[in-house]
Amino acid sequence: MTQTSKDAEERVLREVRNLKHLLNKDAEGLSDGTPSAQADKQVSRSIHLTAGICAAVATQPLPFADIFILTPIQATLACKIARTRGHEVSRGQASRLLRELAGVIGLGLAGQQTAIGLYKLGLPGLGGFMTIPLVYGITYGIGRVIDLYYVAMAKGIAFDKKQAKRVFKSGRKEGKNAASR
Repeated sequence: MTQTSKDAEERVLREVRNLKHLLNKDAEGLSDGTPSAQADKQVSRSIHLTAGICAAVATQPLPFADIFILTPIQATLACKIARTRGHEVSRGQASRLLRELAGVIGLGLAGQQTAIGLYKLGLPGLGGFMTIPLVYGITYGIGRVIDLYYVAMAKGIAFDKKQAKRVFKSGRKEGKNAASR
């Protein structure tokens, strides 16, 4: 392993630890997690924070490593949203939920992960920075779908897969626009 890849790996691990700390600290002082304006605001802050961290981590130069690096960060987000919405889930349960939701969202997510890897292959160094809006948007869209899932669960209603696809697409677009600003 080269020094550059060791440095990138250490930076990613440090970012994951920082994310967990920030999300836990961000949750302090929350009420009982019932759907409310405060919980909505908390979820939105957590999604933006995680999307920003994922975008920063995605600047690492290793092509096609993003899915293995970003998924644990996004699983931490899923745990945070679940807790905010009144459910306790383990990282394993959150990872399973992400895989299930990836199936709901469709092949677009896999295609975007491929595009991220190709950017990094074609433009080493610069490619990672060019993917910032894409990664921010993907993570933001995933966060919105995870929130939709736990809000439906809290209300005791069925999770609507068609609505999840719409939420992901609009969330991805909203996240890309936020990252571009």
